Amino acid sequence: MLIKEYRIILPFTLEEYRVGQLYSIAEMSKSETGGGEGVEVLKNETVRRQRYDGERPQPPPELLAKREVIYVDMVNDPIQPNDYKQDQDPSLYRCERANRGPLAKDWKESPAHPFMCAYKLVTCEFKWFGLQGTVEGRIQKVYPRLFRNLHRQIFCCMDKWYGLTMDDIRRIEEETKAELDRQRLNEPARGTREE
Repeated sequence: MLIKEYRIILPFTLEEYRVGQLYSIAEMSKSETGGGEGVEVLKNETVRRQRYDGERPQPPPELLAKREVIYVDMVNDPIQPNDYKQDQDPSLYRCERANRGPLAKDWKESPAHPFMCAYKLVTCEFKWFGLQGTVEGRIQKVYPRLFRNLHRQIFCCMDKWYGLTMDDIRRIEEETKAELDRQRLNEPARGTREE
């Protein structure tokens, strides 16, 4: 079993991140769906976790002991040439509505905007003798790229979601579900491919 904890430092408040992440996942899902493949929303529900003393929820200690921590930097980490989109480059983008960006290489040292850290704990277990390590490694290799690209998109479309409420997001998610169903049936295959 491979266990990795990805940590992404972001220039958002927690509430901004919640809205921005949900908005961007809805948009990203559209670009990954077509040709009978892609995202299908079966059930959309809010999961609430109890937090104590402002701490983040903790996985079981035996998982934490085995995890590898990986930092993902959406500005400075290398990006694959076919993933690069100028309109999703945080070093070029400025959000007028929030008065944030562009983000310089040393953006994390600036007091000009809020900070937060997103923690993504990913476990992968593939029980098949002889293939387990290879398959788990290939699956886990995708996550830094996925998280880097998603968070670049969240930041660089901030003018589109900044100021939206959770009610606005739930309406957008319902509209996106209908659009994904249509795309999966009527559009050609598209989306991210393995490098």
